[in-house]
Amino acid sequence: MKQFKILSPLFLFGLMSCQVTSTDTPPQERYKTILIAADGVVDIEPNMASFSVGISSEKKKMADSRQLLAERQKVLLGILEEFGIADSDIQTGYISFRKNYKWVNNSKIFIGYISSLSTSITLKDISKIDDLYARLFEVEYLNPSSISFSHSDMESIREEAYQAALKNANSTVDKIMEELDESEKEILRIGNAGLPQMGGVGFAIEQKNELRGNVRKSKIQISNGTLQVSKNLSVEYKIY
Repeated sequence: MKQFKILSPLFLFGLMSCQVTSTDTPPQERYKTILIAADGVVDIEPNMASFSVGISSEKKKMADSRQLLAERQKVLLGILEEFGIADSDIQTGYISFRKNYKWVNNSKIFIGYISSLSTSITLKDISKIDDLYARLFEVEYLNPSSISFSHSDMESIREEAYQAALKNANSTVDKIMEELDESEKEILRIGNAGLPQMGGVGFAIEQKNELRGNVRKSKIQISNGTLQVSKNLSVEYKIY
């Protein structure tokens, strides 16, 4: 379920010089400018999960260590097949080796070769995550970790967040116009990063949210089982 949020703004703004024109100049040519940085947030329930599974093995001979690792990896792949995870959603990394030693009576004694491998998995049916994790933890040498959540349609969700940011910016400038007794506005520039200054500056308005910190950073956060997608827009208006 998607939830559309418009954040309550805190305003930091200063009135600066406006261009001076004749009283005969048309209203649209006697204008002030306002630059607003606004963010929009969309809350969604994730429908995908990604995680990794680490495997290691240790034997006196490197070949034996590697063979044991391959057997354990085969067990992992069998479990993933049980849960209907496609090969295209499984990415196996490189095998790493290192020597293992222990100290005995101030002497360094070689124990064996440790082979390690990490496999990345994308689970497209998030309803299986609890059962899959429980199944993996049943196997002593399988170590699932680094779980993260996402959504299969992130592009459209990011677009919604940008739309929310623009709606928020429009709402903010309307409130400021009421205070300034101005009735018309036009968008001069818009971007998803800070806009460079132009000549004839007017107002500078920045929207912030105390709990989220710097709103200029686009980010994804997981909170209480919900994905929160945030996007920021800088919008410069002409008002008259």
